[in-house]
Amino acid sequence: MIYIAMGTYRDWVEEEYSEGFRHLSEALKIAEELKDTLSSWYASWFLGMNLSMNCEFEKGVEFFEKSLELGTSSNRLIPMAMAKIGIVSFNYAWHGKNDLAYQISKEALQMAQESGDIYIKGIASSCHGEACYYKGLLDESEDSLLQALSFCEKAGQLGWWTWTSGG
Repeated sequence: MIYIAMGTYRDWVEEEYSEGFRHLSEALKIAEELKDTLSSWYASWFLGMNLSMNCEFEKGVEFFEKSLELGTSSNRLIPMAMAKIGIVSFNYAWHGKNDLAYQISKEALQMAQESGDIYIKGIASSCHGEACYYKGLLDESEDSLLQALSFCEKAGQLGWWTWTSGG
């Protein structure tokens, strides 16, 4: 997990994506050797984000899909929803794949609602609001983003609350 922390720090704080990629790739290698599914999920998800933030969309989506496969194989709604959220918020939305982003965001939102977890509901609502906005569905976007703000505030989820509020 230390390599995951180092990789995400390089990405989010220092914006050194090649260094972030190096650390995250090492994290995934170690996690796979140890058959550590949770660490493999996180490393794959953050590799998807790393590559997508660096406009390597095709490679990025492969890692998000890998995290989706790991979530699906364990039959866990929250990791599955988060993988779909990553695909939408960090890849398809930025790559201009608005129809796919909208469809997948609806799937992520449904999974979040089924999970009953307020934390993931906030993130999924934010993701869906973003996808709606990019499709020009402004009323649906506003409704979803307002719902996201409420969920994120209740869950103490400041990162996605800030993202949702445009702050």
